[in-house]
Amino acid sequence: LIAPHQISGWHRHAKQTDAWFVARGALKIATIDETGKVEERHVVGPADGETVSIRPGLWHGWRSYDDEVILIYYLDHKHDETDEFRATAEEMQQRYGYQL
Repeated sequence: LIAPHQISGWHRHAKQTDAWFVARGALKIATIDETGKVEERHVVGPADGETVSIRPGLWHGWRSYDDEVILIYYLDHKHDETDEFRATAEEMQQRYGYQL
């Protein structure tokens, strides 16, 4: 369960692929690739029926829109903390000129 109007910070993985499904509520999901190309998706719960796949190397984060959001996610292999790289919102704004 995600708190109302929460933002998940930016991170990426070198090896791991994430798959996200919004079971309730709405999220804005954004990815930024190594060239700085931004892709946004507005996912509105199970009505969309979309599972968002996030490949290794993409910076990714989300912003919740609703008072109650349930995000289900799974990984292509066991989580490895050494494979997660984080950046602050300020760093992403400076590097890519984008904020969630």
